[in-house]
Amino acid sequence: MPLALMFFVDKTHTDLQGSLCLEPVTFTLGIFNRHVRNQPEARRDLDFIPNQAVLQPGDSKGKDKGINKATDYHYMLGKVLEGLAAIENGGGIRWDLNYRGNTYEVTFRPFLLIVFGNTEGHNKFFGHYLSRSNVSML
Repeated sequence: MPLALMFFVDKTHTDLQGSLCLEPVTFTLGIFNRHVRNQPEARRDLDFIPNQAVLQPGDSKGKDKGINKATDYHYMLGKVLEGLAAIENGGGIRWDLNYRGNTYEVTFRPFLLIVFGNTEGHNKFFGHYLSRSNVSML
């Protein structure tokens, strides 16, 4: 049985200056109707991705900092999603589903339906190049 996962990723600030940020990776299930999905109890945080350092050690000019930050971000995102990958590779989630007085043995097969967030968050999540001017690569 397909089990749609709906993710939400958006940066949140943890200090007044906006320099310390976290990105919660939150999800809900597509089997819930909109009213239920909008309730805080229907969402779960998988983990939090911290903001990455702007400069690499020994890199006083920040050369290639965008590529390094994207690589770090996707490494951390991969760690956050490891459990989901294990469920997918393991054949899904077996469940005894009670429906209208009957019990059915089902295997839920999770899949990513949609990722909600803002433009910056989507660009980072999907690996888009983040520069808005002087673009030398996609």
